[in-house]
Amino acid sequence: SKTFILTQTGKEVVEKAKQILSLSQDIIEISKFSKNPFKGTLRVGLIPTVGPYLLPLVLKEIKNEFPELKLILSEKKTHEIIEALNSGDLDCGILATPLHHSKFEEQNLYIEPFVLLCPPSEEKEAFPQRIDSKEALSKKSILLLEEGHCFGDQALDLCSRSNSNIPNDMRATSLEMLKHMVSLGQHHTLVPRISSRKDWTRSCH
Repeated sequence: SKTFILTQTGKEVVEKAKQILSLSQDIIEISKFSKNPFKGTLRVGLIPTVGPYLLPLVLKEIKNEFPELKLILSEKKTHEIIEALNSGDLDCGILATPLHHSKFEEQNLYIEPFVLLCPPSEEKEAFPQRIDSKEALSKKSILLLEEGHCFGDQALDLCSRSNSNIPNDMRATSLEMLKHMVSLGQHHTLVPRISSRKDWTRSCH
């Protein structure tokens, strides 16, 4: 019931105790893993342009296939996932590749094409299912995600090579926001196919 204040030595002891407890938990997890590689905790980071669309497709099957695996999922931007991997706060991450990061091993899970989202005024136009990005994006106003999203960087590179008009004063924080912005105006945007609605998108390469 009495209050107390830690001395400097006490603070150092508490910090070391926290490290020991963390390491002891790691030892337990390693022991579990050696008996069953799919038992224990797996901490996964996902970028916001993938997580909300990929997880509903795979989570149920993962839980059915590996019932003893506990997934801890974190939605973060690319640089945040890399920092968490470096610090050991995450075991793996699902990001857009290539990362060009020599410290990590990359494994491609799937290839995700871009699709072009058009404003309502163009919904009735006849587009082919697959279009040439340079021709389709030329001189069009293309909305992109704010800086820090690796998907936005890839789209920016594609638009730059296609001579697109990119409004610098209009950036979205999410793919869903991009979709709403396009539906309300004359702008276009690029999104991963996994996040798209088939009735108003066309594949773009």
